[in-house]
Amino acid sequence: MPSPLKSHPSGKSGGNNQAQTQSARDVMGQDQLRELAIVLVERVRKTASIDWNLKESVRARMKVMVKRLLREYGYPPDMQALAIELVLEQAKVFTEFEVETNRS
Repeated sequence: MPSPLKSHPSGKSGGNNQAQTQSARDVMGQDQLRELAIVLVERVRKTASIDWNLKESVRARMKVMVKRLLREYGYPPDMQALAIELVLEQAKVFTEFEVETNRS
């Protein structure tokens, strides 16, 4: 899964996402941002089930988990909402990819 904080889930790098990542990097530092991305990927992989995004309660728990991790790692509060949605969208893409890969 690509770094949750680097690019848009469609694979296109959006200007706002790049600016957000740069601002987060300025506030947090490259190493801490990298560590956060690794932890987010690990937790998302453990939490996401095949149809997690269709179940509102599971999606809500995932959103809370991401928000807590962002806060724990000192992610800038004014950028958290966009980062949470980006991580959830990438988790959805990741689980869809995993399902397709496991079917083959």
